[in-house]
Order: sequence, then structure tokens, then C-alpha cells
Amino acid sequence: MSSFSPPIKEITAILLGKTGYGKSATGNTLLGFDRFEVVHAISMTSITKIIHYESNTINGLKWNVYDPPGLMNSDRSVVEDIKTAVDDMSKVMRICHERNHGGIVFLLIYNISSTFTAEDRKTYEVLESIFGNKNFWNRCVLVLTNLDTLEGTFDEWLSSQRGSFTELKAKCGENVVAVCNRDNNDERRTMKRNTRDELQQVILRRARVAPSYTLKEFNSFENVRKNLVLQYELPSLETDYNRKINEIKEERLRVKSRRDREAVLQKIAILKDRIVEKDNGTGKLRTYMDSLDLEIQSRRDPWCVIL
Repeated sequence: MSSFSPPIKEITAILLGKTGYGKSATGNTLLGFDRFEVVHAISMTSITKIIHYESNTINGLKWNVYDPPGLMNSDRSVVEDIKTAVDDMSKVMRICHERNHGGIVFLLIYNISSTFTAEDRKTYEVLESIFGNKNFWNRCVLVLTNLDTLEGTFDEWLSSQRGSFTELKAKCGENVVAVCNRDNNDERRTMKRNTRDELQQVILRRARVAPSYTLKEFNSFENVRKNLVLQYELPSLETDYNRKINEIKEERLRVKSRRDREAVLQKIAILKDRIVEKDNGTGKLRTYMDSLDLEIQSRRDPWCVIL
């Protein structure tokens, strides 16, 4: 008995990539007209500050395209980047759910003219933590921009790649497409049209074979996202908590009355509550909680001589 797959009527493409890699331009190519504002290659500051959405129906198939701000923006710190990425991706998934936009496929945008760096790898690892592992990669297509700048053939370039790039390609199930987003001459117009058709076919194939990615699945990785942010915040948190605990220790030694003692105990309680909330059950900040408990339990003078 053969299984029947209903025809796909709608695809939702979410564009993911670093600033300057051609994310917005790829969205324009996919839609068939220019709607997303494009950042110039010489700039590393993202033009896209909010989540942009456009759609177009091509050959009876509706394409929903979401263009969130670029990842790992050079004008932000790493911690700000991670927090912003988590917030932006949460908004995208919520909007898709509210608009009932299904058939989500993630397009990982990479500039074929660039050298694959440790920062690039970190960007895609962050995305994996934000969206989860297996089903996220099952819905991914790796899109390489600036095909028109490549010397030699794309197949030659692809076979020459090694290391982290080939690992990324494998995670996407070898679903890799190179596109030309420029159409300022006849050759590029033809290349752009042909690569758009190929991109759409690969996205459709990806959507047919993998389970849908839903808001419910995204929400199931909430704790993973919190742990991700905490991981990058740890150095500054440790510095802050060590300073505050040392201040409490010094203040404890200056206690002269019951009121002084209660004031210090209140500071300890407030700080511990904040640490517990930030720790979120990971145990990464357990040392600081234990240190505050020791301050409460300490029997050294003059802490407990006040009756």
C-alpha cells in the first residue's frame, strides 16, 4: 500500500546568517522581487534591526520569508549577541505560530567568498542550541551567496572544502545551494534565475522529507537557551558575585547591633535569590550559593555575639 503525501501549498523560509553574508539579498532572490533592504558588503552593521516578513505566490505555492536581524553583529559584545539571537529567534517562531505559517525551513546563509572561521562555526553552534539539534538540522539548507564571484566551478570549490565547513554541510544533509543575488547584466540575470529555481527545489525537497518544526518543539528547548546565555555570561557574573560576596564578608565583620545583622542577612538573601534565579537549576553557580550559606552559618565573632 503506497503512502500519500498531500501537496505542499505553503513554505516558510527563515533566513539565518551573519551580517554582510547576503541574507536579505537571498530573501529577495527567493521571492522574485526586491523587498528586503540589503546591507553592502563593506559594512558589518546590520541594516535589519527588526524582523521583516514578505510573501509571494509562485506557481501556486505561497512563500513566506522571514528576515530577522543578522547574527554575531560586530557592534555588539558576544553576550549581547547571544541574548539578541535568542530573543530574535523566539520572536520569529512566535510570529510564525500566530500567523499559522507552517512548512518551516531554515536557510543558513554563508558567503562563498569568505573563509570559514571559528566565529562562523560558533554562529551555527549557537543556532543549534537555540533551535535544538536533530529536527533543526533536518530542516536546514546551506545557502552560499556570491556565486558570480567564484573562479572555477561550484563543484570544484565544494570538493576543495575541508574541516568545519564539511561538518556543517553534513549536518544539513548535504543540502547545499549556491546562489547569485545580482542581476546587473544578462549573464547574472540568467544565473540568478537558475539558482533561484534550484534553491526553491532544494527547499521543497527538504520540507517534504523532514518532520515539521513547530513552536512546541522550539519551546521544549527553553532551558537549553537559558543555559546558553548563562554560559557566555559566566565570566562577568563570577566577577560581580565575587565582589558582592567579599563586600558582605567585610560588612559582616563590622556588625555591632541586631539591626546591622538583619541588614546583612537581608543582603545575603537578596543576592542568593538572584543567583538561584540566574543559575536556573544548572548548578553552574552552586559555589556562590554555598558561599552565602556559609556566611549565614558562620559562628565566628562578632557575627553571632549579638543576642
